Amino acid sequence: MPTLISRLLGGVVTLVGVVIVTFFIVNLIPSDPAAVLAGPGASSEFIAELRTKLGLDQPLLVRLAHYFGRLIQGDLGVSFYTDRPVIHDLLARLPATLELSLAALLLGLGVGIPVGVYSALHRNSILDHAVRAVTVSGFAIASFWLAIMLQLFFVMRLDLLPLSGRIAGNAPPFFTGFYTIDSLIAGDWRGFTSALMHLVLPAFTQSVPLTATIVRFMRASVLDNVGRPSVQYAQAMGLPPSLITWKYVVRSALKPVITQVGLVCGAILGGSVVVESIFDWPGLGFYAFNSIIMSDYNAVIAFTIWISTIYVLLNILVDFGHKLVDPRELR
Repeated sequence: MPTLISRLLGGVVTLVGVVIVTFFIVNLIPSDPAAVLAGPGASSEFIAELRTKLGLDQPLLVRLAHYFGRLIQGDLGVSFYTDRPVIHDLLARLPATLELSLAALLLGLGVGIPVGVYSALHRNSILDHAVRAVTVSGFAIASFWLAIMLQLFFVMRLDLLPLSGRIAGNAPPFFTGFYTIDSLIAGDWRGFTSALMHLVLPAFTQSVPLTATIVRFMRASVLDNVGRPSVQYAQAMGLPPSLITWKYVVRSALKPVITQVGLVCGAILGGSVVVESIFDWPGLGFYAFNSIIMSDYNAVIAFTIWISTIYVLLNILVDFGHKLVDPRELR
């Protein structure tokens, strides 16, 4: 419990620092939100009036103090562009980002763990060399380039998958905000198929760096654990090789992988800006992209706070994951 409290307090300090740095960065950008909202034909008097209405005429430190005062009360401000509370905009788009991120995570874990284990158990084989080459490529490929290439091949050339969006037609009735699950609950198989097809390309794009990370660390961790005395003892006892691999080797090898998964998941959420923008996926990343274009300071800062909060929570969950994998850390 003391460890959890100290981690939470450290997370709060981190979030305060993130808010301050982000606030100064977005306000030092040479762009005037009032001029953007007013339009190119607006008079200087109207722009000045709009700037006063938005509170942009006050000193920077005063605005920062006012922002912290609202933030303590759970108020993330009002979007300059949508004229709605930012918290409402974020909550409306959160399910789309979570659905995409969870799909990418499941794909990365489902492929990365078994491939990493198999590559380690067949070290220096042709397949192992091929896996290592593909893993390096997964790290090197830029997400925006991969997304565009997938669209050109699977949409433009083969016409197999939809280009963008979350679903064709109307959204299913709201239950969870995940279109795939909501369509199943509503018994709409056509909607489920459509939502699943729309999910394939963006989820695969986001899963590539995650899968490469899991394969790399899983392979290295399995190689470190294969020669341990506990494994050699299990082999001497005549236990089945599959039992030795998955109970004694893989379980011990998961600890560094869990750490990397937590870090990469945070990176996936932060990098959703690029993928969601290319695929017109109406999530937090697409919202942040439009907010940056429109110089919507409140929305940009709020998005940064959300992503930073998720990073902090993921790090805490990683610690608990370590304790589940290695019960000795509970002592």
